[in-house]
Amino acid sequence: LPLKQRRLVRVVVLPQLREELYDYLHHTLTGNVLGNKIYPLPFDRDVQLTQERVAVLRQTLEQCRREGGFVLESPDQVLSKKLKLYELHGEGAQELATAWREVLAVPSVNLLDEADEELRQKFQLIYACGEARALESGPTRWQAFMALLRLIEDSDRFKVEFLDKHRGVVFLGDKADRHCFREIRF
Repeated sequence: LPLKQRRLVRVVVLPQLREELYDYLHHTLTGNVLGNKIYPLPFDRDVQLTQERVAVLRQTLEQCRREGGFVLESPDQVLSKKLKLYELHGEGAQELATAWREVLAVPSVNLLDEADEELRQKFQLIYACGEARALESGPTRWQAFMALLRLIEDSDRFKVEFLDKHRGVVFLGDKADRHCFREIRF
């Protein structure tokens, strides 16, 4: 393809396979006549972005695209980049958010290794912004739930009534010891 039509190639791989895949790709792709480059670009939500860092990342991605290399990332890194945009908007850093949006908008093709696993819901990050706050009435909620579990565990009469009213509840296994509850599936 002509240089202007080339897209950035992003290989998305599970974190536990990243090192092994990097070694394999390095051996097979960078050691050939074309000398394709691998760009592992780690990113997480703790990265403090500045205009300079965003510009360097954009230049690196453009260089990768021009040279026919590819970026090696994991699903959590891809999502962290996207979610960082929300954080920047929330902080009121509009100029930085605009520059970051341009980085995210670099035309790319994503190659997913183990796509069935990568597309599972567990790779959708919960991304909290701001200061941690206690859950409203958290201790009261937890104590109420613990009381319910104790009633189910200790009172045969309550357990029978509870199971009659809630047919979807299943007890799994036996109680391991007096300091824990048996596994209950609601």
